[in-house]
Amino acid sequence: MKLTTRIARVTLGLLAASPLPTAIADPPRDYRLEIVAQTDGTLTSIDDRVSINNQGWIGFSGVQSGVSKAFVSPATGSYQVVAQSASSDTYLGGSINNLMPAQLATRKRVSGPLFFAYIFNTSNNSSTLVSGTDGAVVSSVLGFPDIDDEGYMITAALTNSSTNAGIVWGSNVNTRYVRSFGPTSTRLRPQLSNTDEAVLRDQNGRILLIDYLVGADEVIAPAPGNAALALVRPGVSADAHAVGYVTDVGQGQGVYLSVRGTNPDTSAYVRYTLASTADGYAFPDEQRVGVWTRVNSDDSDYRFAGAVFAAIKDGVLGVYTSSVSIFDKVAIPVGPPVLVMKVGDVVDGRTISSISLYDPVDQHGNIAVLAGFSSGGTGIVRATPRTHILASGVDWGVLSPWHKSGEYFIHAMLPLIRAADVVYLPLDDGDFGNIDTVKTALDAMYARMKPDDRLVFYINSHGSGRTDENGPGDEPLIQIQDDAHDESHYAPSSQDESICMSKTILHGKERWTDDQFADYFADPSKPVWSQVDKLFVLNQCYSGGFWNGGPADTTGDLSRLGRVALLAGATESGFAKTVVIGVKSNLVHALERAVPGVVTQAGASLANLVNAVNGELANFSTTPGLIMSEFPSEDYWDVPVLTTEVAVGHSTSDFTLTFGAPPGPCPGDFNGDTSLDDFDYFDFLNAFFANDISADFNGDTSVDDFDFFDFLNAFGAGC
Repeated sequence: MKLTTRIARVTLGLLAASPLPTAIADPPRDYRLEIVAQTDGTLTSIDDRVSINNQGWIGFSGVQSGVSKAFVSPATGSYQVVAQSASSDTYLGGSINNLMPAQLATRKRVSGPLFFAYIFNTSNNSSTLVSGTDGAVVSSVLGFPDIDDEGYMITAALTNSSTNAGIVWGSNVNTRYVRSFGPTSTRLRPQLSNTDEAVLRDQNGRILLIDYLVGADEVIAPAPGNAALALVRPGVSADAHAVGYVTDVGQGQGVYLSVRGTNPDTSAYVRYTLASTADGYAFPDEQRVGVWTRVNSDDSDYRFAGAVFAAIKDGVLGVYTSSVSIFDKVAIPVGPPVLVMKVGDVVDGRTISSISLYDPVDQHGNIAVLAGFSSGGTGIVRATPRTHILASGVDWGVLSPWHKSGEYFIHAMLPLIRAADVVYLPLDDGDFGNIDTVKTALDAMYARMKPDDRLVFYINSHGSGRTDENGPGDEPLIQIQDDAHDESHYAPSSQDESICMSKTILHGKERWTDDQFADYFADPSKPVWSQVDKLFVLNQCYSGGFWNGGPADTTGDLSRLGRVALLAGATESGFAKTVVIGVKSNLVHALERAVPGVVTQAGASLANLVNAVNGELANFSTTPGLIMSEFPSEDYWDVPVLTTEVAVGHSTSDFTLTFGAPPGPCPGDFNGDTSLDDFDYFDFLNAFFANDISADFNGDTSVDDFDFFDFLNAFGAGC
């Protein structure tokens, strides 16, 4: 029988047994969802006022075994009782702060229309009465309590013998009435910052930020023509730098984020539109706009403000998030709102039928929602960011503020990579401790991570070499550039590449080598790192050597990790380039100027990088990982981003990207795309019938039947 006939039969069998690749499924959302607590045989109801703190703990109240109780939930499916009422009492709402141990503020119905406000210590369930009846000042607490990180609570209350609605602020040592806002029909829903300020919507529909110590207020948004268009649950960040709310400022109802300190001339709030009726959104009443911010140091030019809100889009109620990124008082809204969850989503086998937001977001962007389920009952759904960005830079003293390149990086990448968990880490200008500082920050992120999350790690520093720590063979002998003033001068080196983590540039006391860096993420005590997509953006000299710098059995380098990609600011042998304008490196300039769709030399685009980080399909590549290096240092305004243009003797490397398994032997992967599928089979057939030397599968320098059967055996064995 002729070989061609045998091949035809084998091909038909393969096609019958192995279907061709199917359409790619919808990419996963930027948040993972889980039910924290739900009504069951004993927990029969949950109040809709649910809150979350920075440790991910959730505070709420409900009825269990016929008794009203206040709860905290430190973990999924686990909740503990903080307070248990007498049979005639009822707890309503729960606001949890970030103290350790945390405190929970709630309202308690004592009898009839009479309510008190309490603060509970979650460690020992001890309570403090903040506000009860106080003659003409406080007749009854209306509810919607909120508590700050100093243990002070604010709540709405009936005042002046139940004829007016106002707000009351206090703790176990000091309670005071702040202000009355008119008739009892006024719906006051205050929320506290940690800076003696609270936000609310007043009886006229204005959004006010009130200093509750002195009673002074600042108008964040004026009253719309119809007061009902200003919805009643505005939110404020912990530092009061951002206020979120829904109102009509003359262009239709919208959700807005007012951010302090972004005006170049004043410290006044500047309003940014996150979504509006013009975009096809509608906004349900009684839903809080949750707000969080990132201001990482007093001298930082970078700020990040995010908002969580409920909106109806295409007739479906959902929870959305959006944000504003600010650098040097230049702010940009980060793209259209991102859907977190919606009615119709299935979470842990339950279909969401309703959504309610009260105090919904913590400082890391974790979101807590009370959801109704189509099968009956309610539950608390926690949404956790899947993408975590950590950007840092070393302060080199006299070269400062180059270290702020990390701020630029975040500002450049946030419009492209969706993330809520965003940390900028300015490093100390001393000679010791920066490696531990970065590891501590990574450890904190690791504690928030789950399998299939994504890490984007950026650092801008100096790169250097260090004696090969793993003996001969770990680092090959190469020629490296060693004279910044003479680009033709190279010298032999077999050193480990390293990140210089101290201001002493020439004799760095702290050098994080490629082996040590990879070892951190290969630590067997942190197994989730192997289940996380990791994009490393290393912006220093010789950073390309952090990828596969040695032979296949190298004990170092990022290429031995799974689900990993590298964006390097230099080749293994060369210097990273900088520019003289501003404090940005060329790498950051390229990222900032690139937009999805800019084509690179490998036929990919920056969109592929972004999509891979966002969990979508990137272009197939021949090498697991991404290496871009040596962005041209001159005339960068005229050089197309990420191209093969050569400047000052250097050119970019190939753009290749995949988050796959660690590279390893897989003979059946004929086309080298790191996956074994029918394309490998047909690619081999094409090469075989063309008598192409690439089909010499057994390496005996000839293409014959033995190559075909050897390939077939390898293909059938899998990888």
